[in-house]
This record gives sequence, structure tokens and C-alpha cells, in this order.
Amino acid sequence: MAVAAVLLNQTDPTSAWWGLRNLATAALFAALTLALMRWCGGSREQLGILPPGASTARGRAQAVAVGATVGLAAVITIALVNTLPTFLPGANSAHGGSQAHFLGWENVWFQAANVVLTGVVEDVVIVGAIASLMAMARRPAWEMYALSLTLEVAMHLYLGIPAVGISLVATVSLALYRHTGRLTSIVIAHITYDMCTSLPVPHWALGFLLAATALIATVVTGITTPRARAATDQEGDLDARR
Repeated sequence: MAVAAVLLNQTDPTSAWWGLRNLATAALFAALTLALMRWCGGSREQLGILPPGASTARGRAQAVAVGATVGLAAVITIALVNTLPTFLPGANSAHGGSQAHFLGWENVWFQAANVVLTGVVEDVVIVGAIASLMAMARRPAWEMYALSLTLEVAMHLYLGIPAVGISLVATVSLALYRHTGRLTSIVIAHITYDMCTSLPVPHWALGFLLAATALIATVVTGITTPRARAATDQEGDLDARR
């Protein structure tokens, strides 16, 4: 896989092989991250890929809440990134908020392959791997945020100074990951949002839909409790009363 990624990296960015190169690189990053987690004594579940309880009603509702919240944070972030240039003379604009449009990748295949790569690198590596490995090393939370946000902003420096706005969605993603342990939802939300930026949907409408979805899913998460957990809580209450 590594050899294939290196060879594909030499291809012309305008050729069809460029998209395949991005998918191969994404698979390589994901595989290396999982291997590093296992080498450090972690697991796929600990990284946040299909964690325990993911298939329960509460787990599904929580996954939707996390994904919708990340999407809403992305909508607000892009609005911020596009607004900052008006206050910063000479700063570049995100040209509508789409990374693919900014980089000139109008081809759907290129866009899809690119957002899969960025989703894996930004979320699996910069969010999941950094937070998990630093937590295993018992490093303080501020170090996780400092390292993760620095890398996130650095990856978007093609936007110029407005790239600092990316720290908003990066902070939300990392905070949700640390609180829920769900990485898959964050990756899917990131990829889905990036693909939807080319659709003729007003940002305010998308933000409203995501906010409503996040709110409903959060409420469902709160009122849906697994039976096993409820039984454990009841036993704990009885023991406390004794």
C-alpha cells in the first residue's frame, strides 16, 4: 500500500489517477493509525470506530447528534472564514467555502477522493489518534487541543490568515470526540459536509437543518438509556441506600 501511494503521488493532478492516489493515501493513513493504536496497546473501539453501544438506540441517536453538531460547526466555521477577509486587508477568501472550489477541483471524482483523504487525515489522525495516544500517555487536555488545532490550521493555510477560523470546527470535533468517544460520526459528517458544499443549498438553511437534527438527536440520546445501564444504575442506588 505504501509503495502504491508513493507511485501514485507522482501522477499528474489533472489525471484520473490523482483521485485513486488520494484514496490510496487515505487508506494508508487509516491503516497506519490503527496499527499504531494496537502497537501502543489501544484498539479500534478505543479509537472511536464502532465503539461499544454503537448499535443501540442510544448509540445511534448519539452518533447522529455528534455528526449534526460537527456539520453545524462546519457551517458556522465557513461563514467565519468567508467573513474574516472583510476585516483583514489583502486576505484571501474561501470562495464560497468549498475547499474543492478554492483549489479548482470541479470534477466530482477529484472532489470525492480529496474529501475522503482530508476526512481521514484531519479526523482519524489529527483528532482521534492525537487525542487517544496523548490520553494513553496521560498528557493534559490543553496539549491535545494545542497540537490538534495547530495542525488543523496549518493544513488550511492555503486560505491565508482566515485559516484561523478552522480552529472553531476543530475544537468542536475534538471536544465531542473526547466526550463521546465517537470518531466514525465525525469522519462521516466531515466528508458529507464537504461533498454537500457544491449543492445549491443556502448555508443558513443547511445550518438550520443541522441545528434541528442535533437538538432532536441529543434529546433522544438523553431519554434513551440502555437496559443494562439502567439496571446497573439501579443497583448502584440500592447499594448507596444500604
